[in-house]
Amino acid sequence: MKIAPENKPYLFFLVSMLLALPAFLINLGLSPVIDDEAIRALVAFEMIQKSDFITPTIGGEIYLKKPPLFNWLIAASFNTFRSYGEIPVRIPMIISLFFYSFLIFYFFRKEIGKEHGILSALMFLTCGRIIIYESLHGLIDISFSMLTFLFFMMIYRSFNQGKILKLFLWAYGITAIAFLLKGLPSVVFLVISLLVLFIWQKKFRFLLHWRHFAGIGLFVIIIGAYYLTYFIANDVEPADMVNVLIGETTRRTAIRFGIWKTILHLFTFPFEMLYHFLPWSLLVVFLFRKDLFKKIRSNLFITYISLILIFNILVYWSSPEVYPRYILMLVPLLFGIALWFYIDQKKEGSGLVKTFEIVLGSLITLMIPAPLIIFFTGMKDLIPGVMIYAPLLSIVLMVVAIYFWKKPQLRLYWVVIALLLLRIGFDLFVLPVRHSGSDESNAKKLAEEIVKKTKDSDLCFWWNPELEATGYYGRQITTYRFNYYLNIKKEEVVQITSDRDKDTYYISQYWAVKDENINELMRFQPPGHNSPLVLYKFR
Repeated sequence: MKIAPENKPYLFFLVSMLLALPAFLINLGLSPVIDDEAIRALVAFEMIQKSDFITPTIGGEIYLKKPPLFNWLIAASFNTFRSYGEIPVRIPMIISLFFYSFLIFYFFRKEIGKEHGILSALMFLTCGRIIIYESLHGLIDISFSMLTFLFFMMIYRSFNQGKILKLFLWAYGITAIAFLLKGLPSVVFLVISLLVLFIWQKKFRFLLHWRHFAGIGLFVIIIGAYYLTYFIANDVEPADMVNVLIGETTRRTAIRFGIWKTILHLFTFPFEMLYHFLPWSLLVVFLFRKDLFKKIRSNLFITYISLILIFNILVYWSSPEVYPRYILMLVPLLFGIALWFYIDQKKEGSGLVKTFEIVLGSLITLMIPAPLIIFFTGMKDLIPGVMIYAPLLSIVLMVVAIYFWKKPQLRLYWVVIALLLLRIGFDLFVLPVRHSGSDESNAKKLAEEIVKKTKDSDLCFWWNPELEATGYYGRQITTYRFNYYLNIKKEEVVQITSDRDKDTYYISQYWAVKDENINELMRFQPPGHNSPLVLYKFR
């Protein structure tokens, strides 16, 4: 059956999303958790163990740095899978990633067109930072970025519909949910974006309208319902909570790092971000044209997302410690703008488009033999089925490369397919080799060994009461990753304490107890530690 040309983009979208399932799910649980993942997983684990979903804790101690919503999602995943392992930690992120991609497709298709919506969504799904890092770890940022992107789209759509009350209710409702995920950054996006929209449209007076205060009221109700419950249940000063949340927002800015690091960051930031979002960030070459601003102003939606991108990214551009995942809500905007210019110039038969596509096609062609490299590494015995998978993947990549060169109108779609195939190869060949006997994997084995030694006895982290806890990390004794594996292997919360019970096993940093009267059972150094820990009992 011949497929009509106008339906081919939809077919590619369907095939790409189906291919993305194995690409993002194969060996999803193979990589050990990183510290940021472990924090969320620990809090969720303790919520389940205590049957308390209001008060985030780590080691039984109050944890104030993030609100609880993402922990609730992980806890729900734990209960669904009946496991505390890596896969349920990451499933909320995977669901958010697919839903985020669908939102990009939906809104960009509505505002610009079918091809734009499909390609923008697939480009986000397959950009470098997503495909080789963020989709491997169960972090907050994809879920938070999804909500922030939805906020951008809904305030624009509501404004164009003339439904200002709806605009503010959507804005503050989404912001409240995003706040419960990550805290104050959601409010920063809210303030900047509303100012951009209403100043651009010369409707600043709407910010003083009763409808705006209705939106604020909705935000207060949602946030207030949680925090009122929290403060009733816990002896925590609201001022302490506010100070921690503000500190979490400002600690990566010039306030902490000073002027010189900030100035250096102003120069390096654009290049770092372009690197992390390859290959699609290369589309920015189509923005270098004399009539750039005139062309942008010719399309209302492109003008809007350009303004939202520029004014929101300034916050991160001026902050010296920024990870690429912090701007994932802005990446589809950049891709959408650059893609708009690419499509326009492709219709004109631009030589720059031809050069750009030759570069992409050459990269795909060069990657054809990549899966076969595993045969020359001495690692092939670690990978089941490698004798079948590696040649098969190379053959499929060769077919993709052939169609890339044969079908000029569909070249970006074939690049998407190639990237998803390469991710499958990464899952099958790279992840097993990377984590075979790695230091990160040893954290799990070390936790299992300690749990075997302590058996059914109580196990706690011991904090020397003569030591003062650090302001930011508190009474943290080990890495969050090792703490997470110790908790889930023990299947109970490993509390932090300063008690001295002779029947309890304790873990401390060795230097903190070397002068104590203890019976040392094991000295060890988990990955990420610069000094040893010790397992012991008090005499």
